[in-house]
Amino acid sequence: MPAADFAKKIAEPLAGLDEALCFVWSLFCVALASYPIGILTGFMGAAHLLRQQGHPSTIAGCISLALSNATNLWMFQTVDKRYPIPGLHQAIQKRKNVLPSCKKRLLLISIFIMNAILQTWIERVNAGDLEGALEMYDDSATLLPTFSPQPAITKAAIRAYFESLASKPGLKVRLHPETLNAYRAGEAFECISGHYTFSYEAEGKIQSFAARFTFVINTVKDQPIIHHHSSQVPQPD
Repeated sequence: MPAADFAKKIAEPLAGLDEALCFVWSLFCVALASYPIGILTGFMGAAHLLRQQGHPSTIAGCISLALSNATNLWMFQTVDKRYPIPGLHQAIQKRKNVLPSCKKRLLLISIFIMNAILQTWIERVNAGDLEGALEMYDDSATLLPTFSPQPAITKAAIRAYFESLASKPGLKVRLHPETLNAYRAGEAFECISGHYTFSYEAEGKIQSFAARFTFVINTVKDQPIIHHHSSQVPQPD
């Protein structure tokens, strides 16, 4: 076999390996670059949130708020570089169809603001911080609760519901982030909806209850929740 043909035969599989290595390297570089870009985008959302709620938008405050959502921001930026992540990319496209004039980065900031409030609510419920959860509801807020057929349309009624909820042993709420939908309902009003799962101990066992929710949030208020609808997901027949 001529030396040139022999060298070509050896080089062919190596060329394929080089292409694969280059592809893997490009994925790594995009993911690596997405992290700081996502954090910087998060700083903008954090500054916006803190200012609208009347808090000083300090560097330390923005860093703390952005880093607590670092993974979600990194995932978004990875999607933005056209490497789709199942679920997240579809959710973004769905919101773009509802708000065709909204740029993806502005959409991210909107989602970031609402996600920060939602995460705060979940953390307080999981910590058993009844007063902390209640103070997130506006004085005129309405609640359509998960475990009661009666709407709570006064602050006293909302308190009574949360006192009953907090009495359940081992109460926890787990968010399903892949179900989140967020959109602007007005200049200062935002809506976020999705699914979460409540769990608590009953009859010696941990019982779980899948539920769907919608929060209407006024981002300029210290008590941002204006309306909260939460209902159990119907079981299939």
